[in-house]
Amino acid sequence: MNFAFCMKDAWKLIKKTKKLVEKYENILLSRSGIFDEELISGVEELINFSLVFLRFSEIITILKTGR
Repeated sequence: MNFAFCMKDAWKLIKKTKKLVEKYENILLSRSGIFDEELISGVEELINFSLVFLRFSEIITILKTGR
């Protein structure tokens, strides 16, 4: 598989993950107690996954631009 296609797929995944994080991050901020620990844990994992990919994308951008 071509590296460019793999990168394109990675960017799509980053974009989708970012949208999901924006949608569900309020669950972590909620103090109402209506969300169970499993759901909260899943949202935390999603946010951590998103942060890893954002850092990855920053590194790729730095490598592409040479800065």
